[in-house]
Amino acid sequence: MSSLEYAWLTFVFLRKYVGEGEKLVRSVFSLARRLAPCVVFIDEIDALFGARSSSRDTGSGFLHRGVITEFMQEMDGLKTSNTDNVIVIGATNRPFDLDDAVLRRLPRRLLVDLPGESEREG
Repeated sequence: MSSLEYAWLTFVFLRKYVGEGEKLVRSVFSLARRLAPCVVFIDEIDALFGARSSSRDTGSGFLHRGVITEFMQEMDGLKTSNTDNVIVIGATNRPFDLDDAVLRRLPRRLLVDLPGESEREG
């Protein structure tokens, strides 16, 4: 894995126009496939892929649902492809706020807990 090329991509998915967020998701994964091997790092993933609820079905909730759907389709494409060498990493302080379908597509979880008293003294 020493030859793994890291592409730290910063992007904003939720935009003003319908379909723009989905287009940005497709663009990120397209770029990652071209740069493969590649790591896509999404910080504060809960802000982008928070749990869907029926109260979010209007306005920005509709846009939010489209972005989550596009992300899941791209992740499914990565799982079924033998040639893509793209790793997706998401970081969050609130893992329980993530959408269940998104969590199923992120197969590994790593907890970095708060330091204990002995770790704080050192």
